[in-house]
Amino acid sequence: MRRVYWYLMQRFYEARSFRAFCNHLHFKKQSRKYSSRLAETWLHHDDESEEHSPCRLPSCWWLVPSVVTGTLILATALGSLL
Repeated sequence: MRRVYWYLMQRFYEARSFRAFCNHLHFKKQSRKYSSRLAETWLHHDDESEEHSPCRLPSCWWLVPSVVTGTLILATALGSLL
């Protein structure tokens, strides 16, 4: 009985390792596919001239509306207290 158990466990782990290896190959293939698409996209964006690229906001564009909103809230709160 012990030999049967060890034989079955050996077969189970062989099948499991084979399946894990197949999954590894599949994920590797998918990652190559995704990275090649990503590289093509980046190459395409780098080739565009500055004239055709859309205008971008500065990196801290959100500071201006937040400061204005904060100032308005503070002015309203102070105005209601006076």
